[in-house]
Amino acid sequence: MFEINETHTIIGKGKQAVVFTDGVYAYKVFNDNYPYNWIQYEYNIQSEINKTDLPIIQYHSIIDSNCIKMDYIKGDTLGHLLQTKQLKNGVEVLIDLQKQIHAYLDLNLPAFKEDAIKVLNSIELSNEMKELFVLLINKIEDKNNLLHLDFHFLNVMFDRQYTIIDWVNAKCGNPIYDYARSYVIMNEYVTRLGSKYKTLILKDKLIETRYLDEAIYIMCILRLREERNPKTLLLINDLYQILSKKHINLND
Repeated sequence: MFEINETHTIIGKGKQAVVFTDGVYAYKVFNDNYPYNWIQYEYNIQSEINKTDLPIIQYHSIIDSNCIKMDYIKGDTLGHLLQTKQLKNGVEVLIDLQKQIHAYLDLNLPAFKEDAIKVLNSIELSNEMKELFVLLINKIEDKNNLLHLDFHFLNVMFDRQYTIIDWVNAKCGNPIYDYARSYVIMNEYVTRLGSKYKTLILKDKLIETRYLDEAIYIMCILRLREERNPKTLLLINDLYQILSKKHINLND
């Protein structure tokens, strides 16, 4: 197991891992019970993302089966810069980076749609809501763009340039799901910025938003496998009422 010593400083904590640095590299040390195949999966995903020209960190190696050695970024998150008012156009920066992500096609990554339908079976939800989920995901055009699928203000770092981190959820699919996922997360924690984000997405002529609400409904439901936030549960109920009338009752 990777051993921590006096040269290592904690720079981040999550549910499954703690990130340390020795001042040169960062070391993501996973909990003792975290499966090695999941660590390998994350490493493989990042290795695929490393084939792009996106502003990302490099994963260098897996150490002692419980640690990933990676580049060390000294900067602040986009979230911190917004909170401390060092940055005013953070939502615009987020959208611009997201469009850069979606420009990449056909990477060797899992397919979003296939994975989403599998996950649906494990989510506690009424049959009617699940049926609408399946109807909508089959209605939205399937694509093969790169999706981050956890893209928010804490997963963008700034140190002279922006760096996108935490790609473990990355898949290929229709970009509308990536925008929807970002909106769902922002709606939970920074509702005002989430509203601005959605408004800007809808105004952007380069983004196809025809099925944005449908994608938000799908991503709300998938979010339930992580946590059942009251705002997301309310959004699911509201969208179900709207979308069931639109797509089932009117057979649109």
